[in-house]
Amino acid sequence: MRARPDQVEPAVRVTAILVGWLVDTLSTSIAGIPLLAAFGVDALDQTAVDRLNDAPDFLVASLALGLVCTALGGFVTAHLARGAEMRNAVVMGVASAASALLLALTGVGGPPVWYLGLGTALTVPAAAVGALVRERTRTEAGKL
Repeated sequence: MRARPDQVEPAVRVTAILVGWLVDTLSTSIAGIPLLAAFGVDALDQTAVDRLNDAPDFLVASLALGLVCTALGGFVTAHLARGAEMRNAVVMGVASAASALLLALTGVGGPPVWYLGLGTALTVPAAAVGALVRERTRTEAGKL
């Protein structure tokens, strides 16, 4: 529902943020399965998955894949925000970074500190890139 001209659009749309966060989380999980398979690991074998935390090539690929999924979540958030697209995508990025960090820090084992630091530092910018792509595609497609 559009606001009347005398009403201000909400700066943060919780639904847009939640949907974007779900897109990020689910796409990361789903895309992670073939990534694990590419490294010869069954996603259900936790011991084998834990061993990948010592494989720099897997960690770099995993980080790149996760950031692409975060950008997708930022794109979806910006699309649904209908105003303050960047702000909503950044909030979604903060939520994604916080939930990923919480999950990593409360689990047993986990990736090395450099991976957690880099992933956390790049999550919000990745979400912002998604919002920028949405803005650009909307502009090029005639304000879709």
